[in-house]
Amino acid sequence: MKLIYFIILPFLITGLTQCGDKENGKTDKECPDNLACTEIFVTVSVPLIFKNHSFEELARSETSLVSGNEIIFVNEFSINPGSVNQFAAIVNDMHLKKLKKEGSEVIFIIFDKNNKKIFEEKFIIGHDCCHVEKRSGPEEIIL
Repeated sequence: MKLIYFIILPFLITGLTQCGDKENGKTDKECPDNLACTEIFVTVSVPLIFKNHSFEELARSETSLVSGNEIIFVNEFSINPGSVNQFAAIVNDMHLKKLKKEGSEVIFIIFDKNNKKIFEEKFIIGHDCCHVEKRSGPEEIIL
């Protein structure tokens, strides 16, 4: 009887350790559990350049996964007095588990205060298992 346990036990352990987070297409092979990451919090952002609109007109932005049409990030715009540079946040490290390491296609939309779309663009956002990274997309947003 003990022989059967010694034969079956390795298969059970191997089977259990091969299970990953199948949700969102992630597996243990994509990112190891024992990876040492820095404590910094990364946000993928793009500078806003104003031509036909002003920052005061902006209400919010939404970032959605193209696959599944799931909104993963909503950002309310607020004016920072004295700030010269304004940026649009696309995603941050809180969204890492929703993204594929090699990159996921997302749609980034900016709405004005009348809930009208004034900007829409696709980005490819991936990660290095610790922090989100922009793989492709515009370097600036012209509004």
